[in-house]
Amino acid sequence: MRRHIRGIGIDVVDVKRFARFLDRNHAWLYRIFSGHEIARCEAARNRVERYAVRFAAKESVVKALETISMFDFLDKYSWADIEVQVDDLGKPQVVLHGVLRERVRADGIDGVEVSLSHSATIAMAQVILVGTELRKPRECGDVHR
Repeated sequence: MRRHIRGIGIDVVDVKRFARFLDRNHAWLYRIFSGHEIARCEAARNRVERYAVRFAAKESVVKALETISMFDFLDKYSWADIEVQVDDLGKPQVVLHGVLRERVRADGIDGVEVSLSHSATIAMAQVILVGTELRKPRECGDVHR
């Protein structure tokens, strides 16, 4: 079956600004990142870059979802429902959880491709949503934000 691009999202994070935010809002980590993400970032010497690039990936997923439907992320879903994992070869993967995963599947999306890059100053992520069938966007006036 042929796969189609269903949505694209990209985000860039200023690492130094993100570091200041993390210093002032440490409890925020547990609302945004999974336990696995926190453990992986905390174990790295460049922990802030790792958090920043994962946050950029989460933002990219939301932006990609907003391109295909009137998607109201913050009212219905949790940032922790979007998790950035790494496979055995070090390739990043986005894993969706809970109600968000079910909603995305219902919209005909069966894959999330992600590319991450970071330096000491910039973290960026790009996400491509793919699906095997093209579906009409959900109703709600068929208007995109």
